[in-house]
Amino acid sequence: MAPPCSCCGAHVNIPLNLTPRSARITDLLISNVCPSFMKRFIFAPSSLPLVHQRHQELRDLNDIHTVMHPIRRLPLDVLREIFLICLDDQDPRADSLDTHGMPWVLVQVSSQWRVAGLSFPRLWSRVHVSFDTLALHPHPERLSHVLWLQLSRSKQYPLEVELSSYTHVSEMHPILPHLWDTSNRWRTLLLDLTDASMRNVLAPVHGKLHALELVSIKAPDNHIEEDTGFDVLSDVQSAPALRALHVSGSPASLCIPWSRLEEYVCHQPNFDMRSYYREDTHAAIDNNMMILRKLDSARTFKSPCTDQFPSHPPNTPLRRQNLTSLWLEAPKFTDMGISQLLPMLDLPALRSFGWIRVADVNAVHDLLIRSNCTLTTIGLKPMIYSLGLLALLHQSDAVETLVLKDSMDPAFLSGLNGKLPCLALLDLSEVPPFEIKEATIWRLVNARRRRLKDVRLPYGYEPSVPLEEQYAAMIKEGLNIGLY
Repeated sequence: MAPPCSCCGAHVNIPLNLTPRSARITDLLISNVCPSFMKRFIFAPSSLPLVHQRHQELRDLNDIHTVMHPIRRLPLDVLREIFLICLDDQDPRADSLDTHGMPWVLVQVSSQWRVAGLSFPRLWSRVHVSFDTLALHPHPERLSHVLWLQLSRSKQYPLEVELSSYTHVSEMHPILPHLWDTSNRWRTLLLDLTDASMRNVLAPVHGKLHALELVSIKAPDNHIEEDTGFDVLSDVQSAPALRALHVSGSPASLCIPWSRLEEYVCHQPNFDMRSYYREDTHAAIDNNMMILRKLDSARTFKSPCTDQFPSHPPNTPLRRQNLTSLWLEAPKFTDMGISQLLPMLDLPALRSFGWIRVADVNAVHDLLIRSNCTLTTIGLKPMIYSLGLLALLHQSDAVETLVLKDSMDPAFLSGLNGKLPCLALLDLSEVPPFEIKEATIWRLVNARRRRLKDVRLPYGYEPSVPLEEQYAAMIKEGLNIGLY
């Protein structure tokens, strides 16, 4: 579209029967290269009517705007950061072998973008292969070449590999040899496979996973007993750098080097009260003590939890000297919390702890006294106004981060006045937006403006005045406030 008229602002449709563009402008328009300088246009005298001359000048001016567009002058490092943002924003279920998705389309924009993409190995380091999609493709041999091409473009950069399939994956699958050849570069491995498929995929890489640091496994439903002969991950010589495990399902039966793990995260997205009373749910979740006994070196432990007693509670509290972060998720829509598990633990290094409910206050207080630890991060679920929760916060003078989740009593935030003097980050991003009272937030932030540096409000919260205007003075003083 032509630039608007400087007098009336109207856009003029430029006719097509104008003088042809110069060769220089034509070359620039069909590329994405920004010239180092733009020579001044000198229009030759023309016998065309003045209206046609005006149209031609507008066309030339539009060409100059196109050629000198800022996107053509982006430095290489900025362009690569934009590439990574595009990669993060795509659907996490997207298959990296889809040449119509990221990052393939980025190198099809122009020769400049292609050079920037091909010389950036990190852009090609995320490998997601869905074997179900491969089975439906009319030409699977082409996808094998696409995978080889992506792996070759990643050069020697560490890989993030994700493999998924709801059906059986044979060890003779044509895709697997390309993956096995790069197993020494796998840094993270995400597996959503059946038990037999997992064995077929991992067995040939035994002794080669030297760079593997994190494994994320969706434990199959039929994986009940531990397969002691399958030691690809548990063998210290096979995966010497493995330190983190993220698992969904029943993790206790997996053959994992528990004693070497520093981070353990268990996801149970479908855990609610309808499944709370099922025996298989108890078997899948109420093994926290069993896993904690195995985690000698763990620093982070996150898992769902119920209030059921373990079958063999310890005589003395289990001491974990290195555990600094403990996050236990209790069932929703119930007042049952994590108070049954806490008396069995002794955590002297604990610094980050959640999610605390009203029913857990006494158990948490006893844990802090028994372990003689100081919390700097607390996660709460203040569904109802509780003097016990406020008293717990009053005793936690060193807390710098407060995270609130789910339903919240509006009076709870008002009760924070005079408490948590060291608070630097207030995270309300997981609180329902309609439960956020604008006046309460403003008073809370204004009272702590010299200390509070970061406030995270839930996405969907609509203040009467934009946050940038309402907190303008505090933002100038260093406050970071926004929607998450």
